[in-house]
Amino acid sequence: MSKINRSLITNFTKNRNKIKASAMYCCKQKILQLLSTINSMQKQSIIKDLEELKNKIESIIETLEIMGDDELMDSIKKGVEEVRRGKLKDFDELLNESGNA
Repeated sequence: MSKINRSLITNFTKNRNKIKASAMYCCKQKILQLLSTINSMQKQSIIKDLEELKNKIESIIETLEIMGDDELMDSIKKGVEEVRRGKLKDFDELLNESGNA
């Protein structure tokens, strides 16, 4: 590798955070510039879309957390199997069994 390439890579590595911050600043400025050109109805629509996207992402994260919990997944599978077998109890029946009826 040439001295110039090593120097560029070393320089980039040392300044990665500055470069990243600069890029983020430029992106933020561009977004603000674009937002200033749209009307409030469009802004409200964009905000609504972003909120829906945020909710979907949170839902996916929660699903992944559940799927990553082996104990919980085993419990869910067991419950589904019990439903298939017809091993269901009415809520009132459960209350009577527990003595809380």
